[in-house]
Amino acid sequence: MAEAEQLLLILIISAAGGFIQRVTGFGFGIFVMIFFPYIIETHTSAVAISTLISCTISSYNSIRYRK
Repeated sequence: MAEAEQLLLILIISAAGGFIQRVTGFGFGIFVMIFFPYIIETHTSAVAISTLISCTISSYNSIRYRK
């Protein structure tokens, strides 16, 4: 799989996971880890990328809604 296709899939899956997280309050990691191991070569890398994206989304929401 080409790198650009891989990044696009990660972006689309993360956006869908972010939507689920925002609507329900949980579920980003569950949803993302269904697909990431098939896209990213190693399971450890998939977990690390999922965690990094989840922390970024949570940080963004905490800064946006801090008041």
